[in-house]
Amino acid sequence: MTTETNKTLVRHFMERAFNEGDLTIVDESLAPDGIDHQEPLGTNFATHLKAVITMLRTCWSDASTGSCCRTSTSSLNGVPSGKPYG
Repeated sequence: MTTETNKTLVRHFMERAFNEGDLTIVDESLAPDGIDHQEPLGTNFATHLKAVITMLRTCWSDASTGSCCRTSTSSLNGVPSGKPYG
């Protein structure tokens, strides 16, 4: 695969998952036995990634605006909602 092909695939994934909230792209894109190296062994990668995407889309509901500064709409890691993130 070329670099441009890889970039196109990642952009497509990000657009569908993060901007549109279409989590079916996660199952379409990840290997069923994919490993999430950020989580304990045995964690289902697809399930965890969907939860993270959902959490981020909930906290930063304006994420699809392309703004470099986001305002949270719910608390995340103890930071109250309504606070900008940069």
